[in-house]
Amino acid sequence: MRHLTIGALLGLLAAMAQAQPVALPRATAPLALTDFGKPETLDNWRGLKPSAATLDGQPGMQFTFPKYEQGQNEWPAVYLSYADGKGYPVRDWSHYGKIVLQVRSSSDKPSDLALELRDSENRNGWAQHFTLAPGKTNRLEVVLHDIRQQVQLSNVSEIVLFTTRPAAAYTITMADLRLEPGDKAPLATLDLAYPNYRGLIFPAADRVTLEVQISPGEYAVRPEQLTAELTCRGGGKSVSVKRALRGRRATMALPTAGLPQGQVELTAIVAGAGQPPLSRQWTLRKIDAGAVRKLKVYIDENNNTIVDGKPFFPLGWYGNGQVSQMREIADSPFNCLLDYGTTKKPIEEMRAYLDEMQKLGLKLIFCANDIYPSATYYKDKTLHGATGNEAITEAVIKAYRDHPALLAWYLNDELPKTMAPEFTEYYQRFRNLDPNHPAYIVLCNMVELRYFTGTTDVMGVDPYPIPTLPVTRVADWMEAANDATQNHMPTWLVPQAFAWYQHHPPGSDRARIPTPAELLTGRAPTYEESRCMTYLALAHGAKGLVYWCYYNMRMLPQYKQMWEDHKRIGAEVKELSPVLLSPDDRGTARFAPATAPVHTKLKRHEGREYLIAVNAGTEPCVVTFNLGRALPTTVKAMLEDREVPAAGNTLEAQFKPLEVHVYDLGRAAK
Repeated sequence: MRHLTIGALLGLLAAMAQAQPVALPRATAPLALTDFGKPETLDNWRGLKPSAATLDGQPGMQFTFPKYEQGQNEWPAVYLSYADGKGYPVRDWSHYGKIVLQVRSSSDKPSDLALELRDSENRNGWAQHFTLAPGKTNRLEVVLHDIRQQVQLSNVSEIVLFTTRPAAAYTITMADLRLEPGDKAPLATLDLAYPNYRGLIFPAADRVTLEVQISPGEYAVRPEQLTAELTCRGGGKSVSVKRALRGRRATMALPTAGLPQGQVELTAIVAGAGQPPLSRQWTLRKIDAGAVRKLKVYIDENNNTIVDGKPFFPLGWYGNGQVSQMREIADSPFNCLLDYGTTKKPIEEMRAYLDEMQKLGLKLIFCANDIYPSATYYKDKTLHGATGNEAITEAVIKAYRDHPALLAWYLNDELPKTMAPEFTEYYQRFRNLDPNHPAYIVLCNMVELRYFTGTTDVMGVDPYPIPTLPVTRVADWMEAANDATQNHMPTWLVPQAFAWYQHHPPGSDRARIPTPAELLTGRAPTYEESRCMTYLALAHGAKGLVYWCYYNMRMLPQYKQMWEDHKRIGAEVKELSPVLLSPDDRGTARFAPATAPVHTKLKRHEGREYLIAVNAGTEPCVVTFNLGRALPTTVKAMLEDREVPAAGNTLEAQFKPLEVHVYDLGRAAK
């Protein structure tokens, strides 16, 4: 080994320091990002022409968004860039907690303002949209923790303030643009991994499981100086476990077989190293097999949906409540519907609709996303003999909660994080009034998912990438949901089955023949893209698929072909459902070259091992899988009616662009 001189060693350390930015300690004081009190500050802004102004006595600036005209700038904006040390004081924001600013709009109606951060000048970054209340100063806030995966916060290069196609001109006055410190992270976070559904401890998994994560940075504490203790009490008895921590993450399980049925109080405490003890409590319920049998639909310990005591893979469509379209879907491999407008139907008509669904073998995810507390759809109106959203909600739940065709309640369709507290209460009302059916929500802002985990039993995401984004957006959004929920609740994905041109411009004829330009920027997915998106979702752990949407797809000129294509895809998923529902998940498969754009999932079911493999790339590729065990000389390529040779531990696979292969790898050793 060659010895380094002191000078060479110092040079190497300096190079390493440049290559790997050192994380700065958490900021403890605010930092103004621009000084509106200095006239020359305005020279650093480009785009729309700003001028000096005051807001509530503070120096600021103002600029005007012009009314959008066809062919003009669709995203009028002002830009503040970091160039040659100008623009704002620092570009490393990673140790701050939030960016805030004060804003007032001249409009007498609610207006839009988006704040975008970029880590490379003149390139798209991450944006958050705000609705500005008229006649008042609005305090806007962006939590930097939420966007750390979208923007390199150690290298913020540009701030953009913009809007999209303003219907009328309005002037924005802003002041006090600054960074604020983040809150000190707690010494430990305690996350209940199981029970994962409504606090129910099932007899098949008679335990509680807690995940502990330590953040010792600001506490001068080593994990091994801390202990974690779990205690469950119920029926006059208690069980507990205590152990020293060995790293920054730990999973602790506590058997509850010694406790009687009924309410259980779980207490978790992390203590030691002279720090104040950190504790958290949960109220749980231990149930027996008889109570489980009474549950019509629930989520089990493996995040699978259980219907009438049997595993069920939700495979359905968003619909519009038309009986004829419901019957078309019933004559297919799909098993459920989420119909909009179900609250509007008279109760007897809706129950007859549910009766027909039950007869045809379909389940309904009941859409209740129009009667949450602040919804205005039925303001000052009477529905189902009830007045006011609270009374209407109760009437809806009681009218349908006992129907055998009901699968779940749909509570939230893409609403923002500011409404999370409201939806926490809304969700609790459904839990209290109907213990027999889970709640489901769908969100489109991945950085906000974590705010809603206490508002639902099932998380949903709806990436619609075609044609302008790669299909891997499906995988990215699935992983964002898995991260937000810590894999402690199921994610149902909403695959794209419509054309974006049907919604641009708003209110357009969705059944029209598209122009060449519309096809370029807003066409519907092809069969290959649809199948690839479906299997990307499955490879990343989707526990259900609800396509959006049948009535839009039905308006497309190519509807008949698309419907046949989706029935083929649906038939495949239905055939694979027993494998997908298997609790024996073996993670991902190794392959070479590792840079190939292939996504995988290994599952075991009834002693056999299965490999789902998806080429998410737009080019052909060849990969060699290493399964880590001896394979049969040939394995079956399911869904393709062919055999594939294997050699020892390896299996070579050739993929066309966006192609999917599912292999039956034969019986695996236990």
